[in-house]
Amino acid sequence: EVMPCFGRIMPLDQSKMLVGGLDLGYSKDRSVLTIRQGHTIRETFVWKNADPVDLSDEIIGIMNKYKIEKLGIDALGPGAHMVSVLTKALPNRIVPVKYSESAKNDKEYTNLRSEAWGKIKEWLQTGCIPEGRDQEWITDLCNISYGYDHQGRYALQSKKLLVSKGLPSTDMADSLGISLCFNDD
Repeated sequence: EVMPCFGRIMPLDQSKMLVGGLDLGYSKDRSVLTIRQGHTIRETFVWKNADPVDLSDEIIGIMNKYKIEKLGIDALGPGAHMVSVLTKALPNRIVPVKYSESAKNDKEYTNLRSEAWGKIKEWLQTGCIPEGRDQEWITDLCNISYGYDHQGRYALQSKKLLVSKGLPSTDMADSLGISLCFNDD
């Protein structure tokens, strides 16, 4: 399901706004900003161990350079402060996403993160990931495990459990998922 996304040729949907998803890294994790327009990822930025002040300045610059209309940020953990800083600098362009809270469709998904991964799965059917970071995307999209809770809802393996098994965190895929958590029409 993942491989057809790479190098898929499709026209850019100009009717869709340019949006982003920001997954902020904890300690050794990467911070990743994915910019997409409809079903096409336009750019991905990756930082390791970035200073929060420098990172916020870089994100503001990227938002303005690319004219990103909306940026979703996981608003829990280190994202809470980033949401506050970026909302002041970029009013009406920041969308707080509480990834670990209840899913909008809570009959099918355990939390918003699992629902976002459901949207990633749908997006992969027609989405386009440009070449250049193929292996990082493949690793992130393929390493996650999922199952079902006692109510039969889709549940993802936690990032902490993934990392404890020696696998890299799914930061790139999560940044895409965050960008899919709000309307981009």
